[in-house]
Amino acid sequence: MVLPETCTSIMNAAFANCEKLTLIEIPESVNFIAENAFDGSDNVVFNTPAGSYAAQYAAEHEIAIQ
Repeated sequence: MVLPETCTSIMNAAFANCEKLTLIEIPESVNFIAENAFDGSDNVVFNTPAGSYAAQYAAEHEIAIQ
């Protein structure tokens, strides 16, 4: 899945329990991700720029980064 550059937030449970979601491209424009946005999506990997908000979120939530 690829989020557009116009995306700035990923809200509550947006991708929760998406077991088949394995890769999501999150642009640097995203500056908020809800704590439970990816709950139960244990196979997800973020493709996001180093140093971005999404990269920090991934590190804090033990989500792999590509």
